[in-house]
Amino acid sequence: MRTILLTTVLVLAASMAMERPASAQSAIAGVVKDSSGAVLPGVTVEASSPALIEKTRIATTDASGQYKLIDLRSGSYTVTFTLSGFNAVRRDGIELPASFTATVNAELTVGSLQETLTVSGATPMVDVQNSVQQSVISRQVLDTVPTGRNVFAVGALIPGTSTNKPDVGGSEGMQQNSYAVHGSETRDIAFQVDGMSLNSNYQDGSFVGVYYNDGMIQDISYQTNALPAEVSQGGLRINMIPREGGNAVHGSLFSSGSSAGMQSDNLTSALRARGLKLQNTVTSIYDVNASVGGPLKRDRLWFFTSVRRWGNDRTVANTFNPDGTAAIDDSHITDGVLRLTYQATTKNKISAYYDKNVKFRGHRRAGASFVSPEAAIYQTTPLGYTSQVKWQSAVSSKFLAEAGISLFYLHYTQGYEPEVSASDVAKLDFVTSTLTNASISNYNSIATKRNYTASVSYVTGAHALKTGIQFGEGPYRETYDIHQDITLRFRNGAPDSVDVYNTPTEVRESLNAELGVYVQD
Repeated sequence: MRTILLTTVLVLAASMAMERPASAQSAIAGVVKDSSGAVLPGVTVEASSPALIEKTRIATTDASGQYKLIDLRSGSYTVTFTLSGFNAVRRDGIELPASFTATVNAELTVGSLQETLTVSGATPMVDVQNSVQQSVISRQVLDTVPTGRNVFAVGALIPGTSTNKPDVGGSEGMQQNSYAVHGSETRDIAFQVDGMSLNSNYQDGSFVGVYYNDGMIQDISYQTNALPAEVSQGGLRINMIPREGGNAVHGSLFSSGSSAGMQSDNLTSALRARGLKLQNTVTSIYDVNASVGGPLKRDRLWFFTSVRRWGNDRTVANTFNPDGTAAIDDSHITDGVLRLTYQATTKNKISAYYDKNVKFRGHRRAGASFVSPEAAIYQTTPLGYTSQVKWQSAVSSKFLAEAGISLFYLHYTQGYEPEVSASDVAKLDFVTSTLTNASISNYNSIATKRNYTASVSYVTGAHALKTGIQFGEGPYRETYDIHQDITLRFRNGAPDSVDVYNTPTEVRESLNAELGVYVQD
């Protein structure tokens, strides 16, 4: 069965490799009439934008005067309407956000083809073509609003969403938060880049473990209700629209930071009298993100790359090192992205990217309210990455197709601190909720998931019929190893009991087929 499904996906992908590009997530649609109000069939509608590597996309109105241009990249567009015997009409300055269908109507008057009427009007703000409920966060908003600069922190801005741990200015940016919307479960979340799934097979799929580089994102679409049929989850859909290079070289640099000196001290005498000697404070938060993109070959091959390093060090309440200094929860992430966009022929476009993510967290506290430095978790991601290859084509202005593969890989560890020896065991006081001497376990996991997609769309003026197949598979493995197979338990400092384990243990799973087939209009 698995072989048959994989073969089907590959055959579909090969059959689609025929013509021209269709890009990410948005559309322009409308009706063309003459001055008497009668609809005009056969009008050539051309949308042009610097966001398109092929420069222009063309459609023709049907018998009802309607047209639709789908799978457009977000950006600024000019739409031109032409028909023999009528004056041409051009609409300038249409700002098209991600996952949005802009309604652009036109009225043509009898005249010469050499005469063009240019209309500069407001960009459509309401999507009357789709019922999906969504919020699109543009690059301008991402750069302006002081968030933690990740999809999880930005998601807190969306009405209806809820999170387990709000992130204020990057203070919680070193650990992924879970999100739900309108009462859904956190495992119902869908992570996508350029409309293709990047959900992992780690735990229940709601945990990614790879932290996306903010510099690679042009827009983020958060869809909260009435999701299209091509999304299998029923909760929040996060679709990250990636940035691409253009025909001119452009770059950006973002840098921010804060220190303990920029934070007020609310450790009052009353709190000190109750035994609180040290509060949670931010020692330092920093973020450096550089990006650059441009042409490798004009109108043919574009590149975009981004490098980011961000970190967060903070003290832990009432937790001290053996020398009496404040214990630190130290962490940082390093990320690098390379994306290529290639116009293979006039009717074929290929895009690919690789995003490598390495994380370090030297003293993660878990298992008790107060965890001494040597009992903290030494957490690392030796290697995490996501990557994609996407092939987009159009047989004609009405028939569009795409196929691609998304890869997710995460090697994730939670181990003992380097100074802890194999004879050191965890000591847990369950009355005072204090963990000392060593962390509770040594954990190691490797998750790999491959997502294959293929779809075809037939577009007329009134309809956009789309059908496709999605297939996911991949192995998962995790191991546990506990020092001396024991945890010593205390009650207010007095020995009470022990937890005894049988390690090492290993869990192996394999996702053989996560299959979805859909048709939507």
